[in-house]
Amino acid sequence: MIRIIDEGKIPKERRWSLGKDNYEDITPDIIVEDPVGKDLVPFIYGGYIYSPGMLSRDRKYAICSKTPVNIQDINCDFTDSITCPYCGHKLTDSWEMPDSSDEEICDYCHSKYSYERDVEVTYNSVKIEKAKLVEIKKG
Repeated sequence: MIRIIDEGKIPKERRWSLGKDNYEDITPDIIVEDPVGKDLVPFIYGGYIYSPGMLSRDRKYAICSKTPVNIQDINCDFTDSITCPYCGHKLTDSWEMPDSSDEEICDYCHSKYSYERDVEVTYNSVKIEKAKLVEIKKG
């Protein structure tokens, strides 16, 4: 039996205590036999995508991020970060990514998509010193 726990239920100070903490006091979202065999991969349950981040060595619990399954179209045009068009997950460190990618895999739903950075260049000018012009009169 594997206890599937939403990472949002775990206090921040306890999130990195894997192996030292059994999380017995936290109510799991699901208790399953073994949903995916040897490797714990993303799965859908109750209208949410569960994306495993940590699995205990003894396979008694898995800590997962939980994202609603979006069945509507997700607008990914001109967003402030790279956004998965399947689940809507926003990549928080988009600025570190290359300008484009023909194939990216979503960290949450593991779907494949491509992206391209749209760059808009603007300029800001500031006065420093006005030139002294000499007026020449017709003579």
